[in-house]
Amino acid sequence: MAKKLIMRFVTFFFLILSTTKSASMPSYNITDFGAKPDGLTDSAKPFLAAWSKACSSTKPASIFIPSGTFFLSRAEFSGPCKSVGMRIFAYGATVVASSDYGSAAATWITFRQVKGLSIYGGKFNGRGKPLWACKMAGGNCPTGAPSSGIKIIGVSFKNIMGTSATKIAVKLDCSESNPCSGIGLDNIDLTYGQKKMAAQSFCRNANGRSSGLVIPPSCF
Repeated sequence: MAKKLIMRFVTFFFLILSTTKSASMPSYNITDFGAKPDGLTDSAKPFLAAWSKACSSTKPASIFIPSGTFFLSRAEFSGPCKSVGMRIFAYGATVVASSDYGSAAATWITFRQVKGLSIYGGKFNGRGKPLWACKMAGGNCPTGAPSSGIKIIGVSFKNIMGTSATKIAVKLDCSESNPCSGIGLDNIDLTYGQKKMAAQSFCRNANGRSSGLVIPPSCF
């Protein structure tokens, strides 16, 4: 998959655990900011607008992605945030990348300087089929997102299922100077390629915990 979540671990597909939210927790629905579930309209600005509101909240806040297919061209979700323990709920939602796997953008979704984020769900589809076809044909295919020194602290991924475009479906390749810590993997089920073969995980300068069924096995 040419476009990867920048944290280098992933082509992930998220399935929500629960939509239960505390009444005191501010919640921001991306459709209130103009996102359209048509799979065509770029929702980058609405996503970032909802993120800005949640990030600046003085209370633990959440972002809600409702059912439907949302096209997200590229987005960087930056911190540090005032809100501690932010959550992203995506029940029944599918977020899709551009179908142009040869795009000049090296990354699709970036989380930078974010601590204590939990992501519950949906499906994040990087549209890797054209890239698989390119690789099978022996073409000059993109290599994907490069390594970087981004530091990941306290990010949890729960109830994730789907298919990775690369054999290493869970990749936490963190720098020695900015190691990743406090990563949580809970109920992960990922396969590799169109034939749903066994995938692998890779960790470097990263530590965390895993619980429940985790496939491929955690590399912590």
